[in-house]
Amino acid sequence: AQDAAQQAAATMQEVVVMGARIEELQVKLQDLRAAKPASVQITAAKPKTPPPSRKPTAQTKVQEAPPPFSVVGVEYRGGERFLSVAPPGSTQLSQLNLIRPGDMVAGSNWQLNSLDDSRALFSINGSTRILPLRP
Repeated sequence: AQDAAQQAAATMQEVVVMGARIEELQVKLQDLRAAKPASVQITAAKPKTPPPSRKPTAQTKVQEAPPPFSVVGVEYRGGERFLSVAPPGSTQLSQLNLIRPGDMVAGSNWQLNSLDDSRALFSINGSTRILPLRP
């Protein structure tokens, strides 16, 4: 008789625990249901865009015109870096020009924007062009 009473008490405890667990899950379910319409409204408000078409296109690389000068190299004068340029095919030292950032190459619309040891950045009529420099 005592075992039956203990077993009934244990079963009652399990029922109480299960009831509390069910109540907890019901509260969570109500919270999820309350949150779901808001997320549905947000997703419904987004317009669907069609995926981009995957048409095979032949991409032709636009050949950039060569600069109207030859880059001779980078020089340092008084701690300042200059780019040494010359007209194409030039063989005379007197035709070399030293330009620094902000300067235009004489006789052209090429303006030197920045210069480091490996590249020179120019702007030409609003577009940007990077010329690699040889060491």
